[in-house]
Amino acid sequence: MAGRNVVYESVPKDEKREELQKPPERPKGLGIRHLQTVILFICLTIAYTIRSQLSVLMVAMVRVQDPHCAFPDGTRNISEGCVDPNANISRWNIYRTYDWHKSTQEMITFSFFVGYTSMMIPMGLLAQKYGGKLPIMFALAVNGVISICTPWIALLGGWIAMSVSRLALGMTQAAMYPSIHTLLAKWAPLRERGRLSTYIYTGSQAGTIIAFQLSGLFAGSPILGWPVSFWLFGSLSLLSCALLGWLGVASPHQHPSITTEELAYIMEDGAVDIVPKKRKTPWKHILTSKPVWGLIVSHAGSAASYLLILTEIPLYMNHILHVDLKRLWLVQEYFCSRSAL
Repeated sequence: MAGRNVVYESVPKDEKREELQKPPERPKGLGIRHLQTVILFICLTIAYTIRSQLSVLMVAMVRVQDPHCAFPDGTRNISEGCVDPNANISRWNIYRTYDWHKSTQEMITFSFFVGYTSMMIPMGLLAQKYGGKLPIMFALAVNGVISICTPWIALLGGWIAMSVSRLALGMTQAAMYPSIHTLLAKWAPLRERGRLSTYIYTGSQAGTIIAFQLSGLFAGSPILGWPVSFWLFGSLSLLSCALLGWLGVASPHQHPSITTEELAYIMEDGAVDIVPKKRKTPWKHILTSKPVWGLIVSHAGSAASYLLILTEIPLYMNHILHVDLKRLWLVQEYFCSRSAL
């Protein structure tokens, strides 16, 4: 009896039977969370096209300098009898080339990443306070307007205005990843978070590939020219901003047509707080964590290599390998016509 009493006394008096509760089943078919994933993928893809296009278009915007016709600072020496390619066109014609030295080109390209790195943490705080939707819309709107105006910015303000515009692009695009993280924390269930995150973040590679191909096509086209690339991707940025404002929602609870089953599936395991809680950031533990510093070092090396290839390969192909953009466009057109036959 004593042993039996011990056994019965060890049983909890207040049994909640949590182990018997089944988690919500995944709703069949595509849901609102998948729609948000597609929208964020489109927004990130367009953002990366605007980020990457200048690396290719810089080759078309800058004329090949003759060492005998240029001063050490990169300006043209007309007294030597050198011909200015822009002499026979109107001063308001945006279809022109510029005498930008290599160091000037790198200053313009580098300006984007100065703004990007300086605003990453502030944009993360804004996304945490106001949600992820509004910062992304603001970034896409600013990027679209600046991209469309870039040919006139270069014409009227020169390389300094171009550097300032690229700085503004970087400062606003710093909102993309923190805002996407914020939206994923609200929309992605724990069991699908890795998969949905992968779908969205693939937009960075897709945007880079699209920008390199289309920018090279426009820059080498004798009809369209390099300004068309800025206009196209700028217009797409404004359209994606409107798409996010129309169909994007900051939280599942704010969506008017989400089903009860999908909402319960997203909310399972405490993945999302119904009422956002203010939490303290454990800075001491973060800054003293060896895995955190290992991730920082590895990501810094990966990012440095990626950005070096992103910004320098078009110039390397043009100046070192002597790959002409116009000739490359004609080769692509030839193979496309042959494949159609």
